[in-house]
Amino acid sequence: MIDLHVHTTHSDGQLKVAQILQRAKDDGIDVISFCDHNVVGAYEELTKLDLEDSGVKIITGVEFDFVHKGKDFHMLGYNFDWRKLNKSKIIFILMLIKNFSI
Repeated sequence: MIDLHVHTTHSDGQLKVAQILQRAKDDGIDVISFCDHNVVGAYEELTKLDLEDSGVKIITGVEFDFVHKGKDFHMLGYNFDWRKLNKSKIIFILMLIKNFSI
């Protein structure tokens, strides 16, 4: 089973990364992607965990939120180097303009 749209406590999710991984393992989920809103902190948290026996493949993901012509949009991005995205200005810019129309 695959779940490619999971939110953690880094945005509006209720569980921490380790808790989600344990649930995924218990529920037989083989592939997961953390797609928090405009942040990639879940992947930094992953670097501090022992994933050796998790049995879950992780695909990087993020959910970008923006407003265009007064309508809310959510765009998902996958399979990227989260360290490069974290260093870029795109997430910061999206957070600044989130409440403004573009």
